[in-house]
Amino acid sequence: MRYFPAIVCLFFSSVALTAELAVDKRSCKQSAAYCDIQSAIDAASAGDVVLLAAGEYELWQESVTINKSLAVRGANAKNTVLLGEGDAPTALINITADAQEVALQHLTVQGRIVSGSPAMGPGGLDHKGGDLLLDHVVFRDNRGGWGGAVRVDTLFGTVQVKNSLFDGNTGFAGGGMAFYNGSALELNISNTEFRNNNAIFSGGAFLMRDVAEAELQGLTVVNNSAGNTGGGAHIFTDTGTTSVVIRESEFRGNNAAKVGGVSSFGSEVLVRLENSQLAENVSRNGESQPDCGGAGIVAGGRTTKTQSGPCDTKE
Repeated sequence: MRYFPAIVCLFFSSVALTAELAVDKRSCKQSAAYCDIQSAIDAASAGDVVLLAAGEYELWQESVTINKSLAVRGANAKNTVLLGEGDAPTALINITADAQEVALQHLTVQGRIVSGSPAMGPGGLDHKGGDLLLDHVVFRDNRGGWGGAVRVDTLFGTVQVKNSLFDGNTGFAGGGMAFYNGSALELNISNTEFRNNNAIFSGGAFLMRDVAEAELQGLTVVNNSAGNTGGGAHIFTDTGTTSVVIRESEFRGNNAAKVGGVSSFGSEVLVRLENSQLAENVSRNGESQPDCGGAGIVAGGRTTKTQSGPCDTKE
């Protein structure tokens, strides 16, 4: 599996950083800074960095579209907040197929609601590009269809999520994140928390569909819920094979009608649990769990365990 380099500047291909463009709505009329995020992105060249000053960026019915390779970096996640301000037709941030490499760093994406049928997209971030890095990003109180906060809808590429928080998001499938149609997608999530997210159907914290390979390490997945299955996570495949490794992670206090913790489905899905704690997850319909140490693995999936934690509970 490929990884983004551990430096703040993410780009690892031929794209070179060429310029930094500042966005500061408080001082833009007296300086060279841009007054809004989209204007800076439109003016940027591939490989540039858009720097957001601390502050709240109210987008109302508007969205930010990224259609080229670049980084968008806030001052810090606590004080650099993109506010969705309620209902809108699309996610707060939309990354198109033209964007081969994108990084979002040190910011909060909050409060966008995308309503309608379950086929509707996410509230926070809709990614249809290539490689993606989310580093120190908070997604809070967003609502959507496939992915309450984030949808990754791309066949190819590497997606890395680290040092981030998904809190209080709601989606039809994948309360925090939904990954699908990624038959050649490589996914790495590390040191990231999923708390209080809800899926109307499956995958309270996150859902993976047809993801080729995923490594999850140092996750805290707590108090998430799903109306059907996988209160913590739901992993399945319709085509191809899926290999998921979960290391040094905690799934606790999650609940669903079936399988409170981690559910997987499909004979070509392999989930490996290593040194992880899975406890106090609840199957609300009271069914016994096929694989207690794995926090309930739905029949058809395969799982192996290394020093995993205790069992789910049942109401």
